[in-house]
Amino acid sequence: MDAICEIAQICSGCPKSATPLETQHKEKSDHLAHLLKSREVSFEDPIDIKPTVSWRSRDRADLTVEIQSGAKTIGLFKTGTFEVADMINCAQMSAELEEWLIEFRKFLPPVQKGSVRLRVAPDKTRGLWLDFSNNDVKMLFDDSSWLRTIPQDVIIEVGQRRKRLNLTGNRPKLEDPQFFPWFETYRARDLAPLAIFSQIASFSQPGRATNKVLIQEFYNLLSLTQSTSWLEIFCGFGNFTLALASYGYPVCALELDSLAIEGVKKSSQAAQLEHLIDIRKENALKLDPSRFQRDMGLLVDPPRSGLGKLLDTLSQVNPKKLPQDFIYVSCFADSLSADLARLESFGYKIQKVLGVDQFPQSAHCEWLCLLKNAN
Repeated sequence: MDAICEIAQICSGCPKSATPLETQHKEKSDHLAHLLKSREVSFEDPIDIKPTVSWRSRDRADLTVEIQSGAKTIGLFKTGTFEVADMINCAQMSAELEEWLIEFRKFLPPVQKGSVRLRVAPDKTRGLWLDFSNNDVKMLFDDSSWLRTIPQDVIIEVGQRRKRLNLTGNRPKLEDPQFFPWFETYRARDLAPLAIFSQIASFSQPGRATNKVLIQEFYNLLSLTQSTSWLEIFCGFGNFTLALASYGYPVCALELDSLAIEGVKKSSQAAQLEHLIDIRKENALKLDPSRFQRDMGLLVDPPRSGLGKLLDTLSQVNPKKLPQDFIYVSCFADSLSADLARLESFGYKIQKVLGVDQFPQSAHCEWLCLLKNAN
């Protein structure tokens, strides 16, 4: 399918839309291969990129709303600028999300500039997250007329604390964050969906179709491991936690975000996997080296900055006690390649590296790496 978007050539969301997908994939694999070589990582096997869907891949979108020359606009920034490219429709969005965008355009908020997230859940429930300045939020609450133009079936959250908006009274009220199955991961034996409970504003992979390919490839890596249980660091809302448990493994999952921890608990109960998941609030960058065991696999999905001080902790572990299986998930090739070079110095050998094209029409990719302790 060709992009059916009038702003594809200027919108920063699709900088590669004029480049054939096969060429995009080669550029992505070549980029990571170059980074590994430049850091003297001893891995020269071909790096495959698993295709997902060319378009219609996203079930959430983070957009900027701005009044420009007196007109309300919504979209991403134009490439290389901080000017909003007004988005009438979007071929990157799922049909349901694009429909939600088109409807939302009819009642854009009266704020000079702010951020919104539009999300559509697997059951088609629509979500809206408003991330505005305190002054703008106060203005919208003092005169609630705009808030009341939002369709009543839309779930609304406000601010970084992910507060749920209640519009049932005379004045809008903010309530504690509430959980809803906004996303899903997939069960090992048949790839049936497993609900992930979170907030609209919570992190998730960008879309369910691409995430299903990611989880399938993750299971393919798991089949190459021998560990009997797993320690997962940076588990978030449990995309891989539930996958590991559905494969039959006991999982000790570490996370700092209290809402993510509660979300994993709710998701594991709904999937009837709570007996296999031990979710703990711990700082991954301050772990005791004794936490690591050779027969316990290690799974990490860190932020773009990479593993950071966790590498210093691993450097203090007796090499023969480092986890025998290590799966590293990353969306940022630069920090990934730097971390892989350091892990190799600890005695890890890369067995497999592959990309999942979660971000078609862009230079970004989701990477899966399997390492083995060679000590």
